[in-house]
Amino acid sequence: MIGFIGVGNMAGAILSGAIKGGAVSEENVGLFDPDAAKCARFPKARVFDSARRLAENCETVVFSVKPQVLPAVLESLDGLNAEGKVFVSICAAVATSFITKALPGAHVVRAMPNTPMLYGKGVCALSSGEGVTESEFDSVRALFEAVGTVAVLPEEMQNAVIAVTGSSPAYLFALAEAMASSAEKSGFDYEESVRWIADVFEGAAVMLRESGLSPKELREMVCSPGGTTLEAIRVFMQAGFFDTVDRAMDACTRRAEELQKD
Repeated sequence: MIGFIGVGNMAGAILSGAIKGGAVSEENVGLFDPDAAKCARFPKARVFDSARRLAENCETVVFSVKPQVLPAVLESLDGLNAEGKVFVSICAAVATSFITKALPGAHVVRAMPNTPMLYGKGVCALSSGEGVTESEFDSVRALFEAVGTVAVLPEEMQNAVIAVTGSSPAYLFALAEAMASSAEKSGFDYEESVRWIADVFEGAAVMLRESGLSPKELREMVCSPGGTTLEAIRVFMQAGFFDTVDRAMDACTRRAEELQKD
């Protein structure tokens, strides 16, 4: 049985995708959340009255809680026999060693999913902790592949990947917000502009994935000499666009390192 401690949006997305993709059956799922109503989305799952009861009865346990909540969850599991159990943490900036210190003998996989998993289009970075077997890791990988793409990384790269995949949807949302606001100033309907921008992002993503061209080559393909796009890009460059993105991603990684629990 696989159990989820915390059944918020991300856990719900992972679980829904895994059930739909056949990675798990709903009858073989255990759930615990202080807000029991969140478990009602999965009527065939077994709902437990505590995190400890769930962990005692599940071979694989997913910690799908906020990072600041995890220490209290681990404290509630004090003394649990974790031998032979797999624990998956989707808590940002929490090292596998932090969990194994609290649960000696546990096999821990660290995961960094992103919010597009809510729509089956996510990216999740996975890292294997000490003692995790190949078959255990493959089972965890199948869980996340049901809702997106999986990138397998050494754990020391987990904080840096947050800036690349975990936080990056917010960069695009901020760009969309700015574009839609500018369009509104030009007389366009804000909500309609957002829909157009979403279609542009989707089309650009397909080109980036399937054209075989680099991002630079694709950018230059849109920029006709002396044309409108080149003028817009010139403004971006004068404002230090590349440096701003670089500094923003560095700041994201530094914050993850500051929050790291080892």
